[in-house]
Amino acid sequence: MPKLPLLPQDAVILAFGDSLTYGTGAYAEESYPAVLQSLVGRTVVRSGVPGEATAESLERLPEVLDEYIQN
Repeated sequence: MPKLPLLPQDAVILAFGDSLTYGTGAYAEESYPAVLQSLVGRTVVRSGVPGEATAESLERLPEVLDEYIQN
C-alpha cells in the first residue's frame, strides 16, 4: 500500500457527501465531520446535502473544491 504524505498543520479536511455527511437526525456537533474535527484537531468542512444523488454531487464537487482549495 502506498504511503501518503502527512497533511500540513493548516490543512482543511472536506467531508463531502449526502445526508450521512450532513448529519441528518443528529445534532450538528454529533455529525461525523464535527466528531472527526475534534479527533484530528483540524478544520473539517461539513459539505453534506441530504437527498443528493451521485450525479448531483458530481456537479457540485468542483464548486465546493474551488471554494476551499488554496492556490
